[in-house]
Amino acid sequence: MMSLSHSALNIYQGKNRILLVFYPSSVDPLYKTQLNEIRKHEEDLKERDLIVIEVGPSDTRNLRQDFQVSSEHFTAILVGKDGGEKLRTQHVILVGDLNATIDKMPMRREELKKRPGFHQG
Repeated sequence: MMSLSHSALNIYQGKNRILLVFYPSSVDPLYKTQLNEIRKHEEDLKERDLIVIEVGPSDTRNLRQDFQVSSEHFTAILVGKDGGEKLRTQHVILVGDLNATIDKMPMRREELKKRPGFHQG
Protein backbone atom coordinates (compact mmCIF):
# COMPACT_ATOMS: atom_id res chain seq x y z
CA MET A 1 0.00 0.00 0.00
CA MET A 2 1.19 3.45 -0.93
CA SER A 3 1.72 6.26 1.53
CA LEU A 4 1.57 9.89 0.49
CA SER A 5 4.92 10.71 2.04
CA HIS A 6 6.72 10.22 -1.29
CA SER A 7 3.92 11.35 -3.52
CA ALA A 8 3.00 14.58 -5.25
CA LEU A 9 -0.12 14.53 -3.07
CA ASN A 10 1.57 15.07 0.30
CA ILE A 11 0.32 18.69 0.40
CA TYR A 12 -3.15 17.27 1.16
CA GLN A 13 -2.03 15.11 4.09
CA GLY A 14 -3.82 16.07 7.29
CA LYS A 15 -6.28 18.28 5.40
CA ASN A 16 -8.11 16.20 2.83
CA ARG A 17 -9.11 12.69 1.96
CA ILE A 18 -8.47 11.94 -1.69
CA LEU A 19 -10.26 9.79 -4.20
CA LEU A 20 -7.86 9.05 -7.03
CA VAL A 21 -9.70 8.05 -10.18
CA PHE A 22 -7.33 6.45 -12.69
CA TYR A 23 -8.79 5.98 -16.16
CA PRO A 24 -7.42 4.51 -19.40
CA SER A 25 -9.33 6.91 -21.68
CA SER A 26 -11.91 9.67 -21.37
CA VAL A 27 -14.54 7.41 -22.96
CA ASP A 28 -14.02 4.54 -20.49
CA PRO A 29 -17.51 3.55 -19.22
CA LEU A 30 -16.35 2.97 -15.62
CA TYR A 31 -14.69 6.38 -15.56
CA LYS A 32 -17.80 8.11 -16.89
CA THR A 33 -20.03 6.28 -14.38
CA GLN A 34 -17.70 7.17 -11.49
CA LEU A 35 -17.71 10.85 -12.45
CA ASN A 36 -21.52 10.88 -12.63
CA GLU A 37 -21.72 9.26 -9.19
CA ILE A 38 -19.35 11.88 -7.78
CA ARG A 39 -21.23 14.79 -9.36
CA LYS A 40 -24.55 13.61 -7.90
CA HIS A 41 -23.12 13.63 -4.37
CA GLU A 42 -20.69 16.55 -4.26
CA GLU A 43 -22.04 17.86 -0.94
CA ASP A 44 -21.49 14.49 0.81
CA LEU A 45 -17.92 14.44 -0.43
CA LYS A 46 -17.27 18.05 0.54
CA GLU A 47 -18.57 17.41 4.07
CA ARG A 48 -16.02 14.59 4.40
CA ASP A 49 -13.15 16.79 3.16
CA LEU A 50 -12.83 14.57 0.10
CA ILE A 51 -11.27 15.83 -3.08
CA VAL A 52 -11.29 13.92 -6.33
CA ILE A 53 -8.22 13.78 -8.53
CA GLU A 54 -8.62 12.35 -11.99
CA VAL A 55 -5.55 10.65 -13.43
CA GLY A 56 -5.51 10.06 -17.17
CA PRO A 57 -3.30 7.79 -19.21
CA SER A 58 -0.58 10.44 -19.62
CA ASP A 59 -0.14 11.34 -15.94
CA THR A 60 2.72 13.80 -15.47
CA ARG A 61 2.67 13.59 -11.65
CA ASN A 62 3.88 9.97 -11.60
CA LEU A 63 0.80 8.95 -9.61
CA ARG A 64 0.37 5.78 -11.66
CA GLN A 65 3.92 4.78 -10.79
CA ASP A 66 3.58 5.84 -7.13
CA PHE A 67 0.38 3.82 -6.68
CA GLN A 68 1.37 1.02 -9.10
CA VAL A 69 -1.68 1.43 -11.34
CA SER A 70 -1.69 0.22 -14.94
CA SER A 71 -2.62 2.75 -17.62
CA GLU A 72 -4.86 0.10 -19.18
CA HIS A 73 -7.41 -0.20 -16.35
CA PHE A 74 -9.86 1.93 -14.42
CA THR A 75 -8.86 2.05 -10.75
CA ALA A 76 -10.23 4.09 -7.85
CA ILE A 77 -8.17 4.57 -4.69
CA LEU A 78 -9.29 6.23 -1.47
CA VAL A 79 -6.47 7.88 0.49
CA GLY A 80 -7.11 8.99 4.08
CA LYS A 81 -6.04 12.22 5.72
CA ASP A 82 -3.17 10.29 7.28
CA GLY A 83 -1.84 9.61 3.77
CA GLY A 84 -2.56 5.91 3.87
CA GLU A 85 -4.39 3.96 1.20
CA LYS A 86 -7.81 2.93 2.58
CA LEU A 87 -9.56 1.35 -0.40
CA ARG A 88 -8.60 0.23 -3.90
CA THR A 89 -10.92 -1.17 -6.56
CA GLN A 90 -11.24 -1.58 -10.30
CA HIS A 91 -14.99 -1.00 -10.01
CA VAL A 92 -17.07 2.12 -9.60
CA ILE A 93 -17.33 3.14 -5.94
CA LEU A 94 -20.82 4.21 -4.96
CA VAL A 95 -20.78 7.33 -2.81
CA GLY A 96 -22.80 5.53 -0.11
CA ASP A 97 -20.04 2.92 0.15
CA LEU A 98 -17.39 5.62 0.12
CA ASN A 99 -19.17 7.52 2.90
CA ALA A 100 -19.52 4.35 4.98
CA THR A 101 -15.81 3.62 4.61
CA ILE A 102 -14.84 7.18 5.54
CA ASP A 103 -17.29 7.34 8.45
CA LYS A 104 -15.60 4.31 10.06
CA MET A 105 -12.18 6.00 10.03
CA PRO A 106 -10.87 7.19 13.43
CA MET A 107 -10.15 10.73 12.13
CA ARG A 108 -13.69 11.04 10.79
CA ARG A 109 -15.15 9.88 14.10
CA GLU A 110 -13.15 12.59 15.87
CA GLU A 111 -14.37 15.19 13.38
CA LEU A 112 -17.96 14.22 14.08
CA LYS A 113 -17.44 14.43 17.86
CA LYS A 114 -16.26 18.03 17.50
CA ARG A 115 -19.41 19.07 15.63
CA PRO A 116 -21.97 21.21 17.43
CA GLY A 117 -24.94 19.11 18.49
CA PHE A 118 -23.04 15.80 18.54
CA HIS A 119 -24.61 13.32 20.95
CA GLN A 120 -22.83 10.08 21.64
CA GLY A 121 -25.40 7.39 22.08
